[in-house]
Amino acid sequence: MTTRAYKIRPKKEAELGSPPMLVLSFELTQKECARLFTCRRIYSRGFFLGGKEFYLMAISQKHNRSSSSSESFALYLGMVKDMRVTVDFEAFWGMSDDLNFSSNAKATLNFKGLDKEFLGFDNLFGIPWSSLMGEESPYFSNGVVRLTVVLTIRS
Repeated sequence: MTTRAYKIRPKKEAELGSPPMLVLSFELTQKECARLFTCRRIYSRGFFLGGKEFYLMAISQKHNRSSSSSESFALYLGMVKDMRVTVDFEAFWGMSDDLNFSSNAKATLNFKGLDKEFLGFDNLFGIPWSSLMGEESPYFSNGVVRLTVVLTIRS
């Protein structure tokens, strides 16, 4: 049995109308992200969208075992119960304290009902781990990266 570290805690959560849409806003500190390099992953608590339970998983994704420059920050969506569903997954991140979210990534995720299925972004920020975690990284403002995830279930 594995123990999960539930570190991603949404600051705000709102489910909206039809089709079912959920907006999650949360923060990760630079220290929490640095720990990903050794522990590899952290999970959110479960949350519901359209009657289905999901969770987020942030990991330090290793692309090549030879160096740390082949690592990146990955963000995945997982389902608690294996079901077939299609979800639009958008992630926005802010690079300043004013909460203007200037960058985003979009994907349509097709869950096939497989056991332990995680889908999402292998390299959310589009840069190597060393650039994300560097002293001059623009992704952290006052030691915090602010993320907003928008999930919409397709009918």
